[in-house]
Amino acid sequence: MQHSRNIAPLGRGGRTFRTLAIGAVVLVGAAVALSERAGAERLPPDPVEQFRQALKLEQAPDYKFELEKDEKGEALKRVLAFRKKNIEAASRRLTGITDLSRALLLPEWRATDRTGVPGGLRIGNFDIEARIIEQTVRDDVAKRFVEKVRTGLKSPGTGEKRGVALANLIGETMASASNLGDDRLTLYHQLAPLARDLARQVEEDRALPPPAIRAASARALGQFPTVPEVVVPTLERYLARDNPEPTRLAAATALATLVQVVSGRDAPRGSEPGVSTKESKPSNQNFSRQQKLAVCLRVVPVAGAGVKDSSPAVRQASSEALRQVAATFVELVPRPLSGGATADNPYPPRERPWSAAERKKVLEARDDVVRLKASIQPLAAAFAKQSAALTMAVRDPDAEVRLTARRALADLARTRRLLREFAESVPEDPILPGEARAPARPTGLPRPRKSALRPVEHRGPASDGSPAFVARVAPPVLEPDKDQAPTDPLEKLLEESAGATIRSGLVDPNVAGRRSALEVLELMGDLGAPYVPKLVKALADPDLFVRWIAARTLGRLAPRQPGLAVPGLTALLADDDLDLRIVVARSLGNYGPAARTAVPALTCAVGRGDAEIRIAALKALESIGTDSVTALPTIGEALSNIDPRVRAEAARVLGRFGKSATAQLPALRRHTTDPDADVRKAASEAILQITAD
Repeated sequence: MQHSRNIAPLGRGGRTFRTLAIGAVVLVGAAVALSERAGAERLPPDPVEQFRQALKLEQAPDYKFELEKDEKGEALKRVLAFRKKNIEAASRRLTGITDLSRALLLPEWRATDRTGVPGGLRIGNFDIEARIIEQTVRDDVAKRFVEKVRTGLKSPGTGEKRGVALANLIGETMASASNLGDDRLTLYHQLAPLARDLARQVEEDRALPPPAIRAASARALGQFPTVPEVVVPTLERYLARDNPEPTRLAAATALATLVQVVSGRDAPRGSEPGVSTKESKPSNQNFSRQQKLAVCLRVVPVAGAGVKDSSPAVRQASSEALRQVAATFVELVPRPLSGGATADNPYPPRERPWSAAERKKVLEARDDVVRLKASIQPLAAAFAKQSAALTMAVRDPDAEVRLTARRALADLARTRRLLREFAESVPEDPILPGEARAPARPTGLPRPRKSALRPVEHRGPASDGSPAFVARVAPPVLEPDKDQAPTDPLEKLLEESAGATIRSGLVDPNVAGRRSALEVLELMGDLGAPYVPKLVKALADPDLFVRWIAARTLGRLAPRQPGLAVPGLTALLADDDLDLRIVVARSLGNYGPAARTAVPALTCAVGRGDAEIRIAALKALESIGTDSVTALPTIGEALSNIDPRVRAEAARVLGRFGKSATAQLPALRRHTTDPDADVRKAASEAILQITAD
């Protein structure tokens, strides 16, 4: 009533307003009623959801446990009969292509490992029999999906949009197959015929499909790692220069995706054009070593050709494919075992005679090394044939191409190093009780090239008559004979491409490019020895990480060319970055007595800065040896440092100098009562070493 009184003052217009309002309400209500009578209905039930519910039915663990108690098995028979009827009925409602695809990818399917047992665990009769029922139904769903897709691909009325959609659906379905946890790769094998259907589109007796369909087909083919003999030749055809750039790009990207899928790393989705590959660790190791090698061997030459494409995007995608293969190559090499008979290395030490059983075990391990090298040799040779392509890529005008190619080389260098370390972790020559033969290299491994020992200087007795100082120096360096050609394909590849990588990399305006070039050089190991001058030059780079990698690499190449390396490293002891100064001090220590010119700078480092750099400098002075005696007073002062780690290290190093550190005995005696137990122990040991007869 209050509302009516509020409207009434509108006078003659008030009645009109009320009339219009009432009329509007009546019209709205009539419209709603009319729409309901016109046949507005709910959408039909989702057949995939109905099928999923059928798979989930009667899955409670307690319920299944009760079924096992029925000794006669009558309850189990009824349950299984109902399950078979229910699932088959639900599967018949899957009529559309998309419904069949979605049903195949449901996580409710029971995963089966290579033993044929769901989950690889001990399970009951219900799960075993239900798995058989489900597999039969799944085979039928997969068969119907393949038939419907084939019909769509072959249909003369299939237009470009529908053709792209079909190819995308194939790719998306396959892209999700690796998430099912099926070690038997069932879905990959069931849908493999579709790869052949996509490949038939480029047969010589047929005209090429429209570019959009070609690109979508290429992306889909990148998801079929089990049939590389079908996929890669088709991608090679799409990568040919008579195709438009989007098609070539899709083909090159598909090559990288193919390697990612077989390696177990996460790959881009099947229908996403232009998606670049991502760095990730393997998460799905269902594919065998042979399958990985089969894919990689076919991809390398095709991707190598794509690196020469006129399009920077295609060159980048092709370089990425090579990098994915190189990353997979690293994963194919077992990690080196630690030396000695430890938990990580089951082999007996070389220092004692072996029993017959130990000898047999080592011989078997050596055979494994030989077989490993034989299995990966073809892939190494395939990369070696792409030396020119990789050399071109590391100097490419496009920064991303250069960076990706250098990362591929870094992974190849890492593979070479891991392979050598793994081979060396197995004892080389078994020794029977009573025998004392010089070790020989295992049969089947590459023989070392002619080498010459570069002498490492050892100083004689000190001027005060104290015993000779035993410096902690790097082992003798084996200098390769440049006249003898390398027999290792990876070594040959790295030697051929290293020059271009380093020369172009160290002047690359892209800082990531300079870093990647130095990472290649660092991983090359002894092959990087000729590039010490380039590394010294990189020590002055404006980028911190470039300086860091260069300093670390020089330390690993020590004691080569100390006349160049030591002054360059010494200058960086004044760098603002603490971590870099620590790396520099450690690298100088690797040069041993050859780093004597760095003693003043290392002495200053002992006297100031954080504990970590002081300790690193102390160890470097110890490695240099008797030429570091001028630093002894400063080392003695370090005994009073606030950090007990510095005090303990200073005491230990003083003890290493023997009688040359006699003047530091009073300071050492004061620290035999140090509050820190490690310092007391180190000071006491140093006193005994200095005062020994």
